Amino acid sequence: MRATVLVNDSAGTVLTMGQETVRAVLQSGFAEAGRETEIRFEPADRLDRLLADAARKGMEGPLIVGGGDGTASLAARRLAGTEVTLGLLPLGTMNLLARALGTPLDLGQAAAALGRGRPADIDLGEVNGRLFVHHVSLGLHPRMIMLRNASGYRTRLQKVWASARSWARVVNRPPFFWIGAEVSGRTIRARTPSVIVTNNRLSRELGSLPLPERLDGGMVEVHIAKAQRRIEMVTLSLAAFMGRWDDEALFTSLMTERCRIEMRRPRVRASLDGELVRLDAPLDVSIRPRALSVLMPGTARNG
Repeated sequence: MRATVLVNDSAGTVLTMGQETVRAVLQSGFAEAGRETEIRFEPADRLDRLLADAARKGMEGPLIVGGGDGTASLAARRLAGTEVTLGLLPLGTMNLLARALGTPLDLGQAAAALGRGRPADIDLGEVNGRLFVHHVSLGLHPRMIMLRNASGYRTRLQKVWASARSWARVVNRPPFFWIGAEVSGRTIRARTPSVIVTNNRLSRELGSLPLPERLDGGMVEVHIAKAQRRIEMVTLSLAAFMGRWDDEALFTSLMTERCRIEMRRPRVRASLDGELVRLDAPLDVSIRPRALSVLMPGTARNG
């Protein structure tokens, strides 16, 4: 079945390799898998419109989208609840959802794997009616993103350096706030620098990226940071980096199908899959089980 491939023309890999090189690598990978494709490079605003059209009209074959985490999140939100199957090509920096789906990071291998892919349904998270693929976070993370974006960057290396500088500034002056959370019948009231709610349980594998253990567990995981001093902020960051989400000295981590987070302010800055948004308090967070059809990468045929 023919697949449509839409590539964000401002994705990091496209800017690094160039459109024609990316096109050639993708064509080779899809041809290896025997998959016919139509490959198009589109700017972000037009990509959004094309995704909306696909959600409204439907498609005969899968829709494969190339970009980073922001593009993946946009595509998932647009196609959630439809019969369109979404495939993801990892063309960004972290590529969290693509990694969680098991997509190879090598572009040619990713194309071949998606060309042999099969559809499966995965969960999405929801906060105040807005869908997320990976997380919604308050405090440290959105503050870091705001500072990083304000510093300006053009390359991946500059982005990494800007992220490191913003982390240092946030750790030096943490954005504390008070919350009241209702999670699985338990009431938690705390002064915290960070709250992260993830789509399903995060992996506890040592040194792993913050990837879910599974994508169809039907739960969100709430992480409330306990750190209060600067040195504890550093320890907290290292623990999160190392996948130590079960460290009870640093986090209160709970699984639930839904929760409510009360704030002392009417609106709060949040990160929704890495995108800065403003949300009205209280925050009602829940899971949308099997809300999105995705293309699970296939393996090479033997012989």
